[in-house]
Amino acid sequence: MTTLATTCTRSGSVVHQEPDDTGDSYAADMEPLADAVLTEQCNEYSSCSLLSAYEGHKAVFNAEYNLSTANFCPADNAAGFNGRSSRSTSPGREPLSLIGGVET
Repeated sequence: MTTLATTCTRSGSVVHQEPDDTGDSYAADMEPLADAVLTEQCNEYSSCSLLSAYEGHKAVFNAEYNLSTANFCPADNAAGFNGRSSRSTSPGREPLSLIGGVET
């Protein structure tokens, strides 16, 4: 995986990582090579801390399917994550920071 990520980066491609939230160091190990990370349900499964290496300087996209925005938006906003909820009915699917974590 590191060879592929290095090759992509050298060619000017953007590398997005999708960790499997196994609890190991994969997400942290890949951080130097990835431009962003896509995760699903890290709040629901209490695995967002595995992405701490990305906080503050790389994009983290999080999708939650079973939690209301009030249950995860404040945590995602505090960590700088770009979270989305499949339960949101907001027109245009605004970032959670714009809807204030309130179920709409």
